[in-house]
Amino acid sequence: LVHCDLSGPITPASAEGYRYAVSFVDDFSSLMTVYCIRNKNDATDALRKFIAETSPYGTIQRLRTDNGGEFTSGEFMSEIVKNKIKIEYSSPHSAHQNGTVERGWRTLYDMARCMLVESNLPRSLWIYAVKVAAYTRNRCFSQRTGLTPYELFTGVRPNISKMRRFGTKCYSYVQQKQKLDARSQPGIFVGYDNNSPAFLIYFPCTGRVGRVRCVEFVAEFTPYVSENGDHSDEDIPPFVNDYVKPQMPVAVEPEPQPDQEEEPEVPAENVIPEEVRRYPVRKRRHPKYLEEYSTNEDTVNATIDYCFRISHVPTTYKEAVSCPEYSDWQGAMVEEIECLKENNTYDLALLPEGQKPVGGRWVYARKSGPGGEEIARA
Repeated sequence: LVHCDLSGPITPASAEGYRYAVSFVDDFSSLMTVYCIRNKNDATDALRKFIAETSPYGTIQRLRTDNGGEFTSGEFMSEIVKNKIKIEYSSPHSAHQNGTVERGWRTLYDMARCMLVESNLPRSLWIYAVKVAAYTRNRCFSQRTGLTPYELFTGVRPNISKMRRFGTKCYSYVQQKQKLDARSQPGIFVGYDNNSPAFLIYFPCTGRVGRVRCVEFVAEFTPYVSENGDHSDEDIPPFVNDYVKPQMPVAVEPEPQPDQEEEPEVPAENVIPEEVRRYPVRKRRHPKYLEEYSTNEDTVNATIDYCFRISHVPTTYKEAVSCPEYSDWQGAMVEEIECLKENNTYDLALLPEGQKPVGGRWVYARKSGPGGEEIARA
C-alpha cells in the first residue's frame, strides 16, 4: 500500500520551473519519496519514476490518493492498469482518509521552512529543502518499527557519514580550468543527487545548482549573505523579510547639568531590595461584582462560627422534626408554605394516570436577623 498526494502550486517557482511536488509514502516502512513537477499533468511521469526506482524492492499492490484531476485522468489510469495496481480514492472533502501523506507534507514543509529561514537562501530553492527534509526523515529512527524507514524498505542500513547541514558553505572542485584559474569555487550545500553519489551545490554568483562530487565543507555554519551584505527582494524569503528583530532601546545616562541641584540620597531603609524589584509580589484584588459582599477573609472566628452553625442545621425533614429545635423549624416551614400560597406559586391538580410526581425536599438554614439574632429559614 502506497499513499500519494500532490502539493502546490507553490510560489515562487524554482529556477527550473517547478511549481508542484508529488509525494509517495510506503505504508509499511513510512519511506517518503518526493518528485517535483512543473504541471499537474506531470503526475503520471512521477508515478513512472517511482515505479522504476522501487522495482528492485517490490511491486505496488494498492495506491491511495484523493480525487484530484491529476489522479483521475485517463493517462494516469492507463498507467495504473498497465502496472496492475488497485487504485483507492478517499471520499470528497475527507483529507483524513489519506492522512498518512497529508501529515507527511506538514512535517516536510515545517522542516523545509526552518532550513530556508536559518540559511537565508532564496525561496526558489524550496524544492531542494523539501527533498533534503525527506532524505533526513527517511534516515531517522522510528519507534514504531525499531528501524529507519530507509533500512526497513531497502534492507540496507543507511550511511549517514556524508550527511551535511542544509545551507552549509563549501568549496567545490572545478573540473574544467586553466593553469592560473582557481581550483575551487565557493558554493552552498542544498541537497543530494538521487541518481549519483554527488552533492547539489548552489552557486550564488550564477544562481544555478550543480552536481559536484569533490566538495570541501566549512566546519562552522553561517547563514548566507550576498556580496553587498544584504539580500535583494527576489532572494529574501517572505517569512524572513516580514520578521524584523526589534532593536532593544539602549539606556543612556543623562549628563549632570550645572544649574540642577543634586538629589538627596535615599535612606537605606527606604531602598527596595533588588530581589523585590525583580520579582514583585502581585496584588490580588476581587472582581468589582464582589465589592458588595463581605468575605470575612481576615476573621478566623467568622469561619469557625460559620462551621459551627452548619453543624446544627438539619439536612432532612426527619432530622428537623426530631431535633430539640423542632418548634423553630416548624415555624419556618409554615411561614414558607404561607408565602408560596400568597404568591400563587402552584395549583393543586390530579396526577395523570401512569405518571409519577416530581419529588422535592426541604432545605434548612440559619440566617442573621436585623439585630444579629439567629433566624431559622426553610
